[in-house]
Amino acid sequence: MCAALLGDSEDEMRIALINQYLSAIRILAESIGASTNDWTLGRPLVFLAHHLVEVSLKAAIEGRGASVPRSHDLPTLTAVARSAGCFEGVSAEASAWYEDLSEQVNSITGDGTPGRFFDGKVGGAAIDQRWCCLNVDLIVEATGAFAELCVADVMRCEAEAIPSREGGRLDDR
Repeated sequence: MCAALLGDSEDEMRIALINQYLSAIRILAESIGASTNDWTLGRPLVFLAHHLVEVSLKAAIEGRGASVPRSHDLPTLTAVARSAGCFEGVSAEASAWYEDLSEQVNSITGDGTPGRFFDGKVGGAAIDQRWCCLNVDLIVEATGAFAELCVADVMRCEAEAIPSREGGRLDDR
């Protein structure tokens, strides 16, 4: 195995990093689907969903030449991305969807770190109380679409994919 990021430019390496995490979350979701003990992979999935969105936002910000804040807070990073000119070509509907996704992931994961600890809390509640009944397929579809939007921004091309809202929120089945 090699952890190298293949690319001839910084933008290509940013995209390669996003693609590695995108592949990882898809593989993890497949493992959850095939497992009889899917609860054993819940924390890694939620952590990876947050991390994928975070890395994607930071790549888009860096791709615009803006300074990336030392933060794991997704709404903060989304605001910085917007102020840097990211996602300007996206429709109002898509923009609202991506804002909502950022808020939903952040509401489940906090700053992304609680899932790394057995006693982690988000908003004062134990994460076990907040992370019950997560919609794995929607988490993967939604965070993947978000990552692809960021890749499109880094590449300066258009992306409009909005996953179906029929799947509901990320935190219900």
